[in-house]
Amino acid sequence: MKSQTLMQLNQVPDFRRADVARDAIKCKVCNSIALKFDVVDFNKICSPVEYYPYGFSGIIVNYYKCGNCGLLFTDFCDDWTGEDFARFIYNADYPLVDEEYASVRPERIAAEMAGFLQDHRSARIVDYGSGTGVFAERLRSVGFAEVCNYDLFSSPSRPGGRFDIITCFETIEHSPFPGETIADLVSFMKPDGCIIVITAIQPPNIAELRANWWYIAPRNGHVSIYTLAALEVLGASVGLELYSGNGKLAFAGRSPSPQLMPLLRAIGPALRSVRLTAPFDRPSPAQPTPAATSADVDWHAVEQSGATRFRWTRTSRIEWRLQDQPGTYPCRLTITIPLVHEISAGFAERCMLEIGSYSHPVQRAAGAITAVAELDQPLRQPIALITPEPLRPSDLLGTSDRRALGLAIALAAEPG
Repeated sequence: MKSQTLMQLNQVPDFRRADVARDAIKCKVCNSIALKFDVVDFNKICSPVEYYPYGFSGIIVNYYKCGNCGLLFTDFCDDWTGEDFARFIYNADYPLVDEEYASVRPERIAAEMAGFLQDHRSARIVDYGSGTGVFAERLRSVGFAEVCNYDLFSSPSRPGGRFDIITCFETIEHSPFPGETIADLVSFMKPDGCIIVITAIQPPNIAELRANWWYIAPRNGHVSIYTLAALEVLGASVGLELYSGNGKLAFAGRSPSPQLMPLLRAIGPALRSVRLTAPFDRPSPAQPTPAATSADVDWHAVEQSGATRFRWTRTSRIEWRLQDQPGTYPCRLTITIPLVHEISAGFAERCMLEIGSYSHPVQRAAGAITAVAELDQPLRQPIALITPEPLRPSDLLGTSDRRALGLAIALAAEPG
């Protein structure tokens, strides 16, 4: 064995001493703890066919995933200057890693958006992250009165004034600092305007795909990969709400102009994502408050599996009361409950969530159960998880554990 390899292997701790959380860093959107998720080579590109057509660079890029909002990101480029990005990513080779960048993609998006925005031809529009400027040129050619370009690299002169509509297509995933980017987008927007966004959202099976998902590609500059929950938190940080549907996303304040409301409704409903977690031993402002129940009655003591802390449910009804109601109605409320274990196979799938006046079946995804509800007004009653009757391990497995156990639900990710 090579001496360098032997030295490296000797430094790897055995699993009993391994500290999974030692590489934890702060999430760039919600400031919660993000653990190392996967690694790729710097030369990985966006391609459905071949991720490394130009070979390997030998440079490892770490990606982290937030345990709260789900943001997937790398800190690899955090100390890069604009010149560094221009030299190592947006250089003469960039058309080789993104063949549609120069004209194919902006032509396609312009054709679609010209129809989508046809009732807003007189609006002031700025294309943020405009690249070659093809999108703005095409919209102007079909009668849009004012469409400006802004791009840190290709059109760095900032257009003056505020805009009714900011378009931002395949751009926010390139930003190593999402908070700075959303604030910059807002600086262009009229108070009653909106921001229309296109970016790929993590698929439900991202925990299985890991960084093998095609959109995670540092050589393309894809350094921040979003969930809808992460985008919702990002928008809320600057006072905006997220709308989603039909392959588009939009941010707007709580009082968009009457002219823009049909546009937002055509995109989809306002979204609200809530993550319901097991209570801490101490109160935490990061999680919804258990409603009219006692943690000692409904939950067993805190346990830990790897880096994940959790509590078993001990009753068949667990309630949470939302502290912060959605601001816009109608809205689509997505409830996610992070699941660590279940007392028996199929137990989680037999659960229901009471949201408002209706009971909703849950869906089991990797590491969570979820349910979606359409709300027309604020919730006045708690959200309730209804489970089958908890079971005793002593009855199932013949062990000495006589606790009544249902679901092992993770605690909220504590702020980093």
